[in-house]
Amino acid sequence: MNEASRLIRKYPNRRLYDTTASCYITLDEIRQYVLQHEPFEVIDARSGENITHHVLLQIINERETGIHPFFTREILHGIIRFYDNPLQKHMRDFFHKGFSELKKSSGIADPLEKITTLAKENFALWQRIFTKDTPDKTHTPEEENGVKNAARKKSAGKKASPSARQKKSED
Repeated sequence: MNEASRLIRKYPNRRLYDTTASCYITLDEIRQYVLQHEPFEVIDARSGENITHHVLLQIINERETGIHPFFTREILHGIIRFYDNPLQKHMRDFFHKGFSELKKSSGIADPLEKITTLAKENFALWQRIFTKDTPDKTHTPEEENGVKNAARKKSAGKKASPSARQKKSED
């Protein structure tokens, strides 16, 4: 644990105890720590296990039951389908990159422009993922057509008449 982090213990009775403030707190107070960028860890008092991830998901779950959920049903289905999928790492990287870019863009003059650019980049990333193309092997549609045309020409050359093949071998 980071020395500057708050240590929060979760007890079997589901109560959360902030050891820094020496008082019991609620999930909403932990949410406030997140909003204020205050580092913390939540430790299960019985097992000593770090359960911060679980508590953060619990906060998201509570917020999702509100009037305006962040995730649509389709997004949630998609996320569930990506678990244990070979593309799970790509999905995690996609979310990480998206949130990192949004965080960086918070100080720019036109955030909509940055979001639009980010959406285009993410769309391109998803296209590469679903076409099983790797990031170091990206091609524009024009390049792809050029490669296909070159392959057609090459295969067309193999189907040349016997006299054309004979001329090539004489050269």
